[in-house]
Amino acid sequence: MAHRATRIIAVLAYLVVGGAGFLAAYLLYGRTPPHAVAPVSNTVQITAVEAEALRQAWLQQWSRPPTDAEFRRLLDELVRDAVLAREALALGLRDDEAETRRRMARKMTAALEAAAPAAEPTEDDLKRTLDAHRAEFVVVSRISFTQIYFSRERRGARATADAAAAAARLRGEARRGQLDAGDPTMLPATLDAVDEAAIAAQFGAPFARRVLGLPAGSWQGPIESSVGVHLVRVTEKSEPSTRALADVRAELTALWRDDRRKAARDAAYDAARQKYEVAVDPALLPYFAAGTVTPLAVR
Repeated sequence: MAHRATRIIAVLAYLVVGGAGFLAAYLLYGRTPPHAVAPVSNTVQITAVEAEALRQAWLQQWSRPPTDAEFRRLLDELVRDAVLAREALALGLRDDEAETRRRMARKMTAALEAAAPAAEPTEDDLKRTLDAHRAEFVVVSRISFTQIYFSRERRGARATADAAAAAARLRGEARRGQLDAGDPTMLPATLDAVDEAAIAAQFGAPFARRVLGLPAGSWQGPIESSVGVHLVRVTEKSEPSTRALADVRAELTALWRDDRRKAARDAAYDAARQKYEVAVDPALLPYFAAGTVTPLAVR
């Protein structure tokens, strides 16, 4: 174990002083590169032809051109692949075909992610991870309600007025209300513990949003849906909440480890990126942050 720890420390120390390529070799081969290789160019060039190929590939896949934000991400990925491929080429992997570059970049990415030393999260680590990924652990609001349906096909323009009159009558009654006040329908009269998606699937999204905001205990409406007009009486509802840390400890631990791997990968890439000058076609300059690239001489 002591020997393994010493090896890990040595690898990470070398990375800190700029050895991202050496790290990849260590992780890919389990040792230093097997032989010396010729220096790799420290200039990455992105041409208009490559950029247009990205646009066309996106258009073919999605049947629309990329937005500016999407195109910016595509260019960032192209630069990242080129940098990581050069780091791999420095190890002696000489094939520079596009698909091979992508494979080498993926190998380098896996190697850089694996650089994060093994560790167990503290309670504070898990709390911060839960805060960062809170949306993934939300328990959605659920609601139970009864609805009375008024058909536009049967009542025409009177559907909304008839529903309003029935609502006034039902609110004045001591009992829970008469479900036969409306029209026959295949829709369920009562739904129990359903979420917004389940309501929207039967009544439409606007109706679902409206119903989730209703108070419990009284008849509300008229409320229009995708199929007609309704009166709704909410009988029970729960507010959105976040699952307790104790209930999601395993998932949070996995997320924390994944975040650490990504952080190690990004830090190592950032260190490697500093070794390269990126020159792009002048037309592509607006898609990069100022000072991060230089214009490519176009003949």
